[in-house]
Amino acid sequence: MKKSLIIKASSDIKASSVLDIKSHLDCYRIENECFNVSSFEELRAKLKEKKCDYLYFVGHGNERCFGNNEGFSLSWDAIGDLICETNCLNNDAKLMLYCCQGGRNIVANLLFSSCKGIRYICGAKQDVTSVSLGVGFDVILYDIENQSKDPVISAQHATSVTKINFECFDKMETEAHTIHL
Repeated sequence: MKKSLIIKASSDIKASSVLDIKSHLDCYRIENECFNVSSFEELRAKLKEKKCDYLYFVGHGNERCFGNNEGFSLSWDAIGDLICETNCLNNDAKLMLYCCQGGRNIVANLLFSSCKGIRYICGAKQDVTSVSLGVGFDVILYDIENQSKDPVISAQHATSVTKINFECFDKMETEAHTIHL
């Protein structure tokens, strides 16, 4: 059975947004656990000894970091280091960045360079509302789990549905593209 971890870093994210994620995961019989974190140590403790197929980071983000609006933030490379340290991802796991700017190239590059074990990173490329993130991630999950679509194609579909620019980076494609530049 597939498993998911939902890491919620901000108290101003509505419970209904997390419930939406959990409900859609339940539809595909993906076990899920949700944790609130407000420090690096809490995040490390929650990821330790866990293995998942989907790892959601729910909070606020930009091109440099993820966190909340109350003083807690972690750089994307620190998050990548922690994902590697805790070895919490199963093969082909998807990192779902449910925050603003989680789908930017710089975010993916920071995460990929700090953790070789990350295969997919999905997120929105700009500042967005929780409703838009919810719809986009629901489409991505539906396409992957119900239609057996590639995550990269699923993000393109989410973009066409929401008119929000979603991106899903495949590490192998990103590395191949970088080598040819």
